[in-house]
Amino acid sequence: MIDTIFEIFKSLIVDDDVKKALVQQGYAEHLANIVSSSNNAAEDESVKERMQSAADMIVMLLTEDDSMKVLFDDDEHCIKLVEQGVHVQLLQLLARTTKRENMGRHQQAVFSALKNLAMPAVNKLKLVESGCLDVILPLLSIQSPFVQFKVLGTLRMLLTGHENYYPKFRECGIIQTLIKMIKTEGVNPQTCYNAMAVLESFSLQEYFRRDLEVAGLNKALDDLTKHENENVKKRALIILTRVKAHKFSQE
Repeated sequence: MIDTIFEIFKSLIVDDDVKKALVQQGYAEHLANIVSSSNNAAEDESVKERMQSAADMIVMLLTEDDSMKVLFDDDEHCIKLVEQGVHVQLLQLLARTTKRENMGRHQQAVFSALKNLAMPAVNKLKLVESGCLDVILPLLSIQSPFVQFKVLGTLRMLLTGHENYYPKFRECGIIQTLIKMIKTEGVNPQTCYNAMAVLESFSLQEYFRRDLEVAGLNKALDDLTKHENENVKKRALIILTRVKAHKFSQE
């Protein structure tokens, strides 16, 4: 009976109005609970199929902008979703979509959801502790400006939080990864621009300034002021000026 209901809803979810109505009725949270409660019975094939159906339907709901707005309409709702463990399921979905051919749509939905969930300050630490960095950072190696843009946007959102979890950023070597990225010849200009924006966010935190200096941020930015792309060139100059001005004010 449950499987039949899933099939009926799957056929209905292609309609955006139906997606919105289902989200308003709390259907997304119900699906997330199914995924979560099924984890302990993953050896049962029927349960595995049901869990996968529920997970895929969550993604289908999240690919509609209005549904996304309803699901993440305020901080309280986002906090509730994280308390229910929705972020963990989204991270698992994201890890699985890297193995799929049609990963663009799935990744767009999951990254948008993660970014929204990361807005409330109390959620940021929970996302980091749940392995968010471990899942999204390897995706920077995918040669897709779209995917890289989503990863970098999520990183910036996580950075605007409490320094209690800053050591996690240091441990994963993200600063070195980003500086290597902007120094790589032929990297997409938009990716380079976005990576610099994340590095600028790091530079605003006293905790990371020594790491940035050792990793060679200033030299990398200085080289980018000669970049052929005007936007990259201007952004590099602005960030370099700010970094140097801050260092001068501290001396």
